[in-house]
Amino acid sequence: MLPPRPPLLQLLPLLLLLLLAACIPLARATQSLFKTLVVSADAGRHGPSRARFRQLAVNLPAVSFKTMVGLFMRFPDIIRLLDKGTNVTAFVPTDDAFAALNATHPDYLARVLSSDAELLRFVKYHIVPYRFDARWQTTLRSFQTTLGGEPVRVDLKGSLALVGSGTGMAARVLETAFVVNGAFTLLDNVLVPPVTFDVAAAWAGAHAYVDLVAAVPGLTAAMRALDKVTFFVPSNEALQRTLGDVGSSLAPGLASALVDGGIVSRVELMSHMDALKVDEQEEMPSCLPGQSVTARRVSPYSAGVRVSGAGNVVGANIVVSDIILVGGSVMHIVNEVVLPAADTLAAASALDDPLMPAA
Repeated sequence: MLPPRPPLLQLLPLLLLLLLAACIPLARATQSLFKTLVVSADAGRHGPSRARFRQLAVNLPAVSFKTMVGLFMRFPDIIRLLDKGTNVTAFVPTDDAFAALNATHPDYLARVLSSDAELLRFVKYHIVPYRFDARWQTTLRSFQTTLGGEPVRVDLKGSLALVGSGTGMAARVLETAFVVNGAFTLLDNVLVPPVTFDVAAAWAGAHAYVDLVAAVPGLTAAMRALDKVTFFVPSNEALQRTLGDVGSSLAPGLASALVDGGIVSRVELMSHMDALKVDEQEEMPSCLPGQSVTARRVSPYSAGVRVSGAGNVVGANIVVSDIILVGGSVMHIVNEVVLPAADTLAAASALDDPLMPAA
């Protein structure tokens, strides 16, 4: 009869099994983005599988991420970055997201695909040069810097993480897969890089504002040239209440004064205005000389921040905030027109020439 084994030896097989189980996910985690996540049609039941990056296009199913993978693969430097770079995060929209964008804004997607420079900018907007998981950020809103140096906005709303520039639909994070040199974040919408103020306003539905600006000779070009400013853009309903049906027929001086008075000559993010205490206010210089825009908190809730010009009695609520624009500018959609002082508007209405914004 053999003597009984010591207790430690009896546990040795179990310890070896536990060690092997721990090493398997560790080995997977040491794969680079070159050997990254492939999402199958039934990933919800069976979980994701992994494959080499260059094989994604052929391994992904019909409902997949082939479009974005194909765009990545058009640029060898991008492939090298995803393969050999350190701490890189790639945002990957679904094919359905591209189909939806093409259905709603075909001209935009066609323009991007027809220009190598625009396409490279678009691809770089889907990469941040560090490891990032939107679901674990500590604030409700953050701004991350993409590979092209442009900001992308990340919002937390309950259990959802949303990514975007504010132009177009925010992309919902479906899943984030980590590997040794970064992560792939899967999205249900395409990220649209920052655009000019007029394109962003049109995408946000503020077509009346775009028409008002376009009716003033030279004003659109002058506003596109502005850098690091804040546009408070009235909704269509707000312009209708203030101007009725005469918006496009206003004298150039008056129309430009109304527009310039709603542009602040510095960047004002919602988080900064949101930090105001109840009954505290901040004066922000506008691009209409001698005028300013006031931000004031009237209640402790986020919707309690109002902006107004000298001509407003109540002020405007911000209904869409922090739309990122080219040139480092930002846009907020408001539910009232930000009005300059009455005497300033009266003087501007007598002018034959428009007042160009002075940043």
